[in-house]
Amino acid sequence: MKLRKLLTSVLAGVMIVTVPVIAGLGSSNTLVALAGETSTETTPPETTTQPPAETTTGSTKPEDSSSTSSSTVEPTYDPTPESVKSEEEILEEIIVAERVAAAEADAHQAAQIARETGIPTSISVQAESEDKSVAEYMNNAVTELPGLTDLTPVAQGGQVIINGAPTNQSFSVQKPLTVQVQAAQAQAEALGGNIMNVANVKGSVSFETATVNFYMPGVTAGQNIQVYQLKDGTWNSVTVSEIREDHVVVDMTSYGILAFIEVPVQ
Repeated sequence: MKLRKLLTSVLAGVMIVTVPVIAGLGSSNTLVALAGETSTETTPPETTTQPPAETTTGSTKPEDSSSTSSSTVEPTYDPTPESVKSEEEILEEIIVAERVAAAEADAHQAAQIARETGIPTSISVQAESEDKSVAEYMNNAVTELPGLTDLTPVAQGGQVIINGAPTNQSFSVQKPLTVQVQAAQAQAEALGGNIMNVANVKGSVSFETATVNFYMPGVTAGQNIQVYQLKDGTWNSVTVSEIREDHVVVDMTSYGILAFIEVPVQ
């Protein structure tokens, strides 16, 4: 009987209460009260911490601590700076510029002459290149020379006889150098005669002998006209085959400087 009462009192003093699951707690959370004492056993929910997902929007490198947000502009240098011109180069450029200006002035003058005379500019330019007047150039003649007065014009009109055969060849009559004119003057003085003219005779054909008819207006038959050719600094006599009205015919063996000298008849 005593044992039954003891069991009853023990069962009455023991209360087991199961607490429903509260939001946020697992089902294993149970509150047990034994004989007026409470004990709370809490099992925290398992939480798995995942590392943050890596976003690869391109390789991103940490900034260099030495770099700054504002870039500094470095000065640029020309690896090939313009060289300084020497005095000789500057002088040469000036001379070239002066020559160009002179050529333009000559061209303008030639064009003006062409408009006034009707003579093509090309002829004026060619005459200038030979140091001749337009009339001298067009007539293949020499009519004036520096330092000489009262010249008899010398021209050549073609029909040169080459090696004994008539041809349509013409020899070009050019002006000699001043020193050659002076040498011809000295030769005329040595002969006691007078310079009629000096010409540089040129051509484009080779020959052993050439009979050349020079037109010299004012010449008359019977005049004593001697012709000399300058070779290696020496004047050599050239055969004069005929002298007639306005013409002097000469036999040549080579091109060169000819001096026409009138010598008094003795």
